[in-house]
Amino acid sequence: MKHQVLLLTSVFFLLAGASCYKKEAVPVANFSILNRNGSIIPDTLNTVPDTLTFSNLSQNASSYEWDFGDSQSSTATNPVHIYTTTGSYSIVLKAYSKSGEQWAIKTTNITIK
Repeated sequence: MKHQVLLLTSVFFLLAGASCYKKEAVPVANFSILNRNGSIIPDTLNTVPDTLTFSNLSQNASSYEWDFGDSQSSTATNPVHIYTTTGSYSIVLKAYSKSGEQWAIKTTNITIK
């Protein structure tokens, strides 16, 4: 009888602890880009040199990795980047959850003339 009570008590605490576990929210990567004139990209013409401000709109994320497509990167939340060469660039934001175990990616392409 003692073994059954002990077993039932153990199962109860195991189930109670499992129900208290809160799963970490999955991050959503999102951003917008403004050029030096304050216009949203890609709706405007961007010419060299162009200073772009990246506004991070991600949710459920606490750290970030930016790749600007020109061999430059950043871990800032809202970075500013200057493009000095004409070309087409693929901008990638990787947003990580607090634990770093989950992430999301958003990619946007721009052209600098």
